[in-house]
This record gives sequence, C-alpha cells and structure tokens, in this order.
Amino acid sequence: MSAQTEGVPLDLQAHLDTACTTLAHCWRVTRRDGQVLGFTDHDRPLQFDSVTFDPQTGAESSEVQSRTGLAVDNSEIGGALLSEGLAEDDLAAGIYDGAKVETWLVNWASPDQRVLIASGHFGAIKRLDGAWQVEVRGLGDELAQTRERRFSRRCDARLGDQRCGVNLSAPGRKATATVQSRDGTTLGLAGAQLANFAAGSFTHGRVRRAGGAVFHDIAAHWLSAGQTMVTVWAGTAVSLQPGDTVELTVGCDKSWSTCRNRFGNGNRFRGFPHIPGNDFAMSVAKEDQIHDASPLVVDND
Repeated sequence: MSAQTEGVPLDLQAHLDTACTTLAHCWRVTRRDGQVLGFTDHDRPLQFDSVTFDPQTGAESSEVQSRTGLAVDNSEIGGALLSEGLAEDDLAAGIYDGAKVETWLVNWASPDQRVLIASGHFGAIKRLDGAWQVEVRGLGDELAQTRERRFSRRCDARLGDQRCGVNLSAPGRKATATVQSRDGTTLGLAGAQLANFAAGSFTHGRVRRAGGAVFHDIAAHWLSAGQTMVTVWAGTAVSLQPGDTVELTVGCDKSWSTCRNRFGNGNRFRGFPHIPGNDFAMSVAKEDQIHDASPLVVDND
C-alpha cells in the first residue's frame, strides 16, 4: 500500500479526483477455520495480498449504513451461488457463521490503489431461489451480543447439546422417510417409521437428506389424509425433491411441559417456568389472595 492521507492512499485519492474512475468492491472473507476467500463485483479476477478475488459469484453490495458512537454499522452482500469456493451447503451448514469480512474499495485497473472501507463479520445469511444474501455487521455489534444467560420462561439450550443433555440418537427421536411431494416449502412424506410420531412431534425439529450434512429447520408438522406433512422455513427446502430419502429429528418448543413430558428431561430444563408473567406485573393487590400471576379477569364463555 502506498502513502495515505486521512486514511486514503495518495494515488487512490488522485484517481478518485479524476473525471472517470475504474472502481470495484472486493470482499475478503476469513472463516473461523482460517480459510480465506475473495469475492468482487468486478467482471474479472483481481488479486492483492496473496488473495484472488473471484468475479464469478455475481456479488453485489447494498448501501453501507454508518453511525456515530457505538451504534451498529451494517450492510448486505448478495448474489448468485456461482463460485466454487462458496457452496450453498456450506452456507446452510453454518461454516460461514461469524466469519470475518473486510470490504475494500479497489481501482481494478491498478489493484495496488485500494482502501479498506469496512470491517465486520457475517450476520444473518438468507438463501432464496439459488441466490444468497449476507448481512455484514460492524464491529460495534459485538457489544450488543448477549454473553450470559437470559431469564425467560422457555429453555435457552439447543435440543441435544451438552446443556440440554437429550440423546437425539435414542429410539423415538428420529425417523427415516421418503419425500413424495413438494409444494414450495411444504413436503409430503411417507415411511413406516412415521406412524410412531404424533402430529407436531417434528415441529421445531430438523430434516435433512439421508447422509447429508445440511439441516433444514421444520416450522410445522401435521397429518393430511393419512400423509405426514412438514413445512420448513422459507427458502430452505430447495435442496429436497420428491424421491429423496430424508432423516427427521423431533423438535422442542423450549417449554417446561414439552421438556418434561416428551423428553423426560425436566431436571435439566434450562428455563425459568415460574417467572411471573405480564398479568402479575400489571395486577393490583388482592386481599386474601395469592399473587400467582393468574389473570385478573377470567372469561368463562
């Protein structure tokens, strides 16, 4: 990099002052496993700092929002999944979650003329119809993250993790089925093992192609004319097609009753089911009555 003035290299500033510029954006992504990838919105590869910035992603960026103080800056990067280095399965599997990303403004005619204009990490990643969109969160976002436990009625553990303790490999926790139909994000399933699961058992659970690594979160599970139906969250069913063999894992709505009754795991429940609710907070003193967060008015009709 050449000499700079107010953060912009002198040669790049001279280029910016001309009537006609040759500028492009480059994004350097460093995954948590240390792998580095480069992407650009230019139409040919660019290279600097021993990184090749791939133009085959169809990437484009939104307007960057910057704020003063500790407010969170953010922007978005979107495009088609055309790069060999950026697979949709990797995005869905969470490999890029929290990845560091640097945004550079580069003179594509002379890549030595460049300036780092933003730095942050990947936030929400969305996929729709073969395209991807990544939210880039600024460094101030780290100060807004919850580091300790939240006090809530529902459990704050992930089903099956170390804090939860539920063994998802135990009998009655998984089923294998075949996709018979697909309508958008709704799948019709068939399989002998499904008869052992009541409607709603897979709600908040996961479905994946047998032997695959990518999970799809299930939004709803019900029965229709004797067939098992599941709906996955919008944009995540694109990889599942009729004829695919899939594995389903039961879900948990994080409530005390589900933890106790479905999984027999009440002793390890990670929520606070007896926290008084809004009715208690808004109530007035009751003579000779217990303040148990019960509603003040009960409609028996």
